[in-house]
Amino acid sequence: MVKPVNPRETAKFIAKRAKNVKVTDKGVKKVAADLYSSLFRGAYTLSLWREHNLNPGISNEFAINWIFLVNSINFSYWPDPDQEFAVTYKQAEYTGYWAICAIINRALNQGIPMVSPEYYSNLSYDQVQRIFRAHKKGKPNEPMELPLLKERANIMKDNGKILVKKFSSNFVTVVVKAKKSARSLLQLIYENFPSFRDECVFNKERVGFYRRAQLLISDIYACHEGKNLGKFDDIDYLTLLVDQRAPQYLHFCNVLSYSLELRKKLKLGEVLKYDDPDVIEMRGVAIHAYELIKREVKRMQVRCGVKLPLPLTPTIMEFYFWDLERNRRDEIDRQLPSHKIRAIHY
Repeated sequence: MVKPVNPRETAKFIAKRAKNVKVTDKGVKKVAADLYSSLFRGAYTLSLWREHNLNPGISNEFAINWIFLVNSINFSYWPDPDQEFAVTYKQAEYTGYWAICAIINRALNQGIPMVSPEYYSNLSYDQVQRIFRAHKKGKPNEPMELPLLKERANIMKDNGKILVKKFSSNFVTVVVKAKKSARSLLQLIYENFPSFRDECVFNKERVGFYRRAQLLISDIYACHEGKNLGKFDDIDYLTLLVDQRAPQYLHFCNVLSYSLELRKKLKLGEVLKYDDPDVIEMRGVAIHAYELIKREVKRMQVRCGVKLPLPLTPTIMEFYFWDLERNRRDEIDRQLPSHKIRAIHY
């Protein structure tokens, strides 16, 4: 059985060979200081995850199966020009990832057993189109289809059938089988659910990122606040959950520097291939930068002699990115757009 590549080793391998993306030491130290200060002040807690109105507000088996379904189809949200989709739910409009959450919750509120593998593994495409109905952003009377909806439908069908056949129709069975190990859970996801295999070839070597698989584990951890079914003794094994936004944020924070050639390509808004060397470099070097930030935070903790309330994990880094998204999104996009791909991996 082929095993997943260690994303941390992938990142180190890519960073050493990257031509168009580099890490800046000054930026690493600045972001590490910001994160250390935020963690010291208690600005980030795992309870933040459940406080969002679209996430499950309870920590139970239902929540884990909700998280599995959402992360199975959690990819490709960026809009074509003037074609951003949105979903209206409870009189509020949601876009991107939150639109997917709104779709699932809307179906549940209508009595559809949306997180049941027996149900979603048997959905016809017509049913998927009805359940996942969306509209143009700001124009609720102009319906439109989500990008890659057929791919999402196929993944739901495949993942649902796997859960029914092998895991008693319950992703909790997979979590329990991992025995509180994030690394083991990543291995189980990789072995049993092919759509989570986020890997390609760089410099003739297989490299792996596993963004959605790691986010799935990270969300379970956050939902349960690191306890019970969300307790992982090796949560530190997870790496940065790198999509198109993470490198953009790190570039904005001067953690990453891009070559002139790459900056021009991004400003032109080219749609890149998933396995484009520049895409691989941005993702891999971003993960490596996160590891350097994490190391610097640990050094600061030792120097200050103060134990932080929480360790720096990918979940905390996501909260940090959420703050950037909320407070400086337009400024970030003006400086340099994120890269664009159409793929099932992110």
